[in-house]
Amino acid sequence: DFTHIAYIGGPPNVFVVNPALGVRSLNELVALGRRGQPIDYVSPGVGTLGHLLAEFFAQKAGIKVQQIMTKGASQAMMELISGNVNVGTMTWTSALSQIRAGKVIPIAVTSGARLAEFPDLPTFKDLGYPELTAVSWFALSGPAGLPSEITERLNAAVASMLDLPDVRRRLERDAVEPRAM
Repeated sequence: DFTHIAYIGGPPNVFVVNPALGVRSLNELVALGRRGQPIDYVSPGVGTLGHLLAEFFAQKAGIKVQQIMTKGASQAMMELISGNVNVGTMTWTSALSQIRAGKVIPIAVTSGARLAEFPDLPTFKDLGYPELTAVSWFALSGPAGLPSEITERLNAAVASMLDLPDVRRRLERDAVEPRAM
């Protein structure tokens, strides 16, 4: 029931751990999971990309995980940095300030390529999980049946905005790769 006008872009998801867990890589997390106990994790909520990625990863890696329910990314991050839960999966933008502050450790990112600011952070693809390449996405949509001349004019305006150097810098800072639709 929508007319899709423009795709803007979106951040990848990242798996992060509390430093107290003692895990510094995805392989170490898998080894921990194979010891038998399910790994508790937080995500922004049921049905979010973070939730789906964690469950899909667990299937692929042959480990068991248990989602701890939270009400959004902020609460999930608070549970993670407080040590109530030691693993989280959320958007890069939700985790970035805590990664920079050293409160959480990123162990894998769902982007198609490594991030410029964190070149040592592997992608899931690098680690043998190519099907875990995914980003959350932001788009502009209108009501169904929007006239094509309005759709095209709005799409062109968004494309022009995404080409502005300041806008590109801001999006790149948050690992959002803008794309034209």
